Amino acid sequence: MGYAMSKRAFERVSASFAVKFPHDGGISYGIVTDMSENGMCIRSGKCASCDTELKVLFPMASSNLEVPVRIVRSLRTLDFYDIMGVKLLRPSKKYMKIVRKAK
Repeated sequence: MGYAMSKRAFERVSASFAVKFPHDGGISYGIVTDMSENGMCIRSGKCASCDTELKVLFPMASSNLEVPVRIVRSLRTLDFYDIMGVKLLRPSKKYMKIVRKAK
């Protein structure tokens, strides 16, 4: 994501979680490729603009875990933007549990 590990406040861990999020009046899907206590990287065919606030939905057994985020970075591979770096606005206990399990 462009930062050296020494500049990160929290260690990122590799992940592979399917998520969905609202985009352009519909729902888009992505894969969380890494995560930390305060952010995550999402690979998706659709990226929201920087500074957009939205809720990333982690499908769980009984319901979706809603994680409010702000898009802080969009990265381009080949000819289109397909990676979003997001900052968590209010990390929940359930999200923190997911991060701890991924470590």
